[in-house]
Amino acid sequence: MTTETDMLRVMPPEIASRLIFDSFRRPLRVAMQDTDHSVMERAERITLNVDGKSVAVYKWGRAGPLVVCIHGWSARASNFCAFVDPLMKAGYRVIAFDNPGHGESGGSTTTPVDVSRILLELQARFGSPDVVLTHSLGALYAFYALNHGVCASHLVTIAGVCDFSYLVTRYASSMDLPGETIDLLRQHIESMFERDSIWEEFSAHNNLSGFGGRATLIHDEYDDYVELSQSNKIHDALGDRGALHITRGLGHRRILADQAVIEQIMKEIGGADVYYP
Repeated sequence: MTTETDMLRVMPPEIASRLIFDSFRRPLRVAMQDTDHSVMERAERITLNVDGKSVAVYKWGRAGPLVVCIHGWSARASNFCAFVDPLMKAGYRVIAFDNPGHGESGGSTTTPVDVSRILLELQARFGSPDVVLTHSLGALYAFYALNHGVCASHLVTIAGVCDFSYLVTRYASSMDLPGETIDLLRQHIESMFERDSIWEEFSAHNNLSGFGGRATLIHDEYDDYVELSQSNKIHDALGDRGALHITRGLGHRRILADQAVIEQIMKEIGGADVYYP
């Protein structure tokens, strides 16, 4: 039987690239995990309006240094639920939000510019975050924001993406698409931003000059969604400002709820002395 992927391979590149682009730019609105409901129900819910899009924001705690969490593609704020209680016990306030096109937020897609503007609005309302905690594409979003007016003293990336082109490259490789189709897909994405400089402009390693703090990078050796090479590239660019910790057997998503990972992060950001799991 001919699969959808087989059909895309044999379609005229102009048609195939448009179909892939229309699908690629729209994240899946994934459901919240059952285990996350109790934590999310304790959050103070705030709705921001940023560039005409409603943004669902969740806040825990009223005093103390601030941790802001940024999720990746086809994810949601609740992905950080395992961190909420440990952070609060260590004296932190915690804010997470659903990116546009995700969770309970409006819109149909997310760009680095969107997330940067959301973070600037949060910073204006609640003060600069002491820690920015990210997963997957959230790392790239964070570096861009930190180079465009957002301030933080510590950045934590979990399974971070460095190159803006990475997900396109991985997607195209998994489908074994013809080169012409890939080139046209890239052109569609460039048209969305009205410039062809985005591949370098949005990549994490090109957004370090505005970040003066330290970074903790955590990545699983066997992550089959975002390869370890992406965190290696960020680490190399950061030099002695970054520390890379490699896990094994946690993959791309289970790493977010792993007790040892949470404890390592608490130690790195300075919360270990008051955090008791």
